[in-house]
Amino acid sequence: MPYMLLMAVALALNAESLTESIVFDALIQSFALITATVVCFRFLDRRPIGRVVNLVWVRNFAFGMMLGAAAMSLIMLVEYLMGWIQVFRIGPTDEHSWSKLLGMLVNYWIVFTAVAFGEEALSRGYHLKNVSEGLRFLGPSNASLIAILATSSFFGLLHLSNPHTTIISTIGITLAGIMLAFGRVATGTLAAPIGIHLTWNFFQGPVFGFAVSGNDFSERLFTIEQRGPEIWTGGAFGPEAGLLGIIAIGWITVGLWWRSSMLQNSIPIETLKLARYRPRKTKRAQPKSDRIE
Repeated sequence: MPYMLLMAVALALNAESLTESIVFDALIQSFALITATVVCFRFLDRRPIGRVVNLVWVRNFAFGMMLGAAAMSLIMLVEYLMGWIQVFRIGPTDEHSWSKLLGMLVNYWIVFTAVAFGEEALSRGYHLKNVSEGLRFLGPSNASLIAILATSSFFGLLHLSNPHTTIISTIGITLAGIMLAFGRVATGTLAAPIGIHLTWNFFQGPVFGFAVSGNDFSERLFTIEQRGPEIWTGGAFGPEAGLLGIIAIGWITVGLWWRSSMLQNSIPIETLKLARYRPRKTKRAQPKSDRIE
């Protein structure tokens, strides 16, 4: 039931715009997803909610942001050196000023922050955990592996309504979901996946001018024209639908593995935690014979 409730919320919010402002749309949708996740987590699954953010969380978040920005920067560099993009301008268009462009970049940063927190709370936070628990009779490792594949496939299907969607783009988004789920398991928190999700999208669209999951941006720091082979660049959908994007996803996965070793995290132990259900403790009624009348 909780899984179906969250899936319905995700699909409904993904279907249409709620207001004329992309910033308010993103904030409303993210708030709804996170609220639904917390409600299911706390009241339906009866889990305790402890301290979420600490120093390790902040460091993982910063590491994730670095990985996402570096991966997209490498894609931009390779495409430029290969002659697959032409850069017409760096800066605002003739109709706009630097102040307006910077204001738009701030708006897009807010949008993609909201998107990253909302989608990761749903997909890698709630879905991954619950599916792992439901399959724990298969053993922690098998349960977590199947949960990663299942929830990442659902993550790919969530993007089917995006413009310029293809089979390859759906596979690419699914692989990105697997990478983000691995980040959740490897680091033990959602911090790194959120950071990767945020900067990957932000640098992809508003900064470098690529399409983000099929969506174009009229205001971006780099004004470019895509000319390379779609099998490599992803074409109108964006890098996730091309081989360069898939290679970058693999590179990020290696970075997450390295981060896990630096944290001295044991992936088998993390999969055990993922597949283990631990409801919050409830107060038991005191036996009547022990009560003081």
